[in-house]
Amino acid sequence: MLDVDNIRIDGGTQARSELNEAVVAQYAEAIAAGEKLPPVVTFFDGTDHWLADGFHRLFAHKKLEIIEIDAEIHRGTRRDAVLYSVGANRKHGLPPSNADKRKAVELLLNDAEWSKWSQQKIASTCGVSAGFVSKLVGELASIHGEEIKPKVRTVERAGKTYEQNTAKIGKSAPVEAAPAPKQPKKEAEEVQYFGPSPDELDEAMKAAEADTTALEMLMAADDKLAAAVAEIKRLKMQLAAVESARDGYMNRSNELISRINSLKKKIAKLEAVSV
Repeated sequence: MLDVDNIRIDGGTQARSELNEAVVAQYAEAIAAGEKLPPVVTFFDGTDHWLADGFHRLFAHKKLEIIEIDAEIHRGTRRDAVLYSVGANRKHGLPPSNADKRKAVELLLNDAEWSKWSQQKIASTCGVSAGFVSKLVGELASIHGEEIKPKVRTVERAGKTYEQNTAKIGKSAPVEAAPAPKQPKKEAEEVQYFGPSPDELDEAMKAAEADTTALEMLMAADDKLAAAVAEIKRLKMQLAAVESARDGYMNRSNELISRINSLKKKIAKLEAVSV
């Protein structure tokens, strides 16, 4: 049993995109009815207990002002809790939404160490398909550039782990052109010219320049459209980050309110004893 106020939820270990208040209410109703829910999962680093799985259950206990909760405690760091959390939602409880899956994958792709894993390993860890990871990598690369695709990945083969340079994957080696066969020398012959006149050539050059200008304008318009699409994607990413930060602050606010209520309850008990 752990005191709910001693479990930390502010370390980015929540792999879901947001807390579902309806599920919190449902769990609180089940607990009040006497149903025993699975224990939450925490990682203890010697100082703090980091919550890795069970955010809805924890807030259901706080909603009922229950000060202790069943917990499965592992020895580990905050990063261990994060890594556990990205795959925890697929095992039980509320099925992960596409937004939950996206956030879990992005937690690994945005990490200096985990982003070097193969897409298959990231997919397996997060409980999603390799195609989902590949699509997300492509989207992030179009916004942030190729830096989202690490040049070196950690690959496992036959129980052994090694680093693989991916910079040239999918790129074929340049093919050298075969030397042109030597043509036999011919004696110079007098050739009679039947081509267009200089004026006709001048008109043709002007028409070609006009076509080139029109083509350049069309290409510039395409570039502006592509830049606008990239800017929209970037702004959407910023909006998602702001919403995620907002949700974090709301969770922290709920935690502080619950802690204040718990302290009030303890003070009331102490005052009753002192009387």
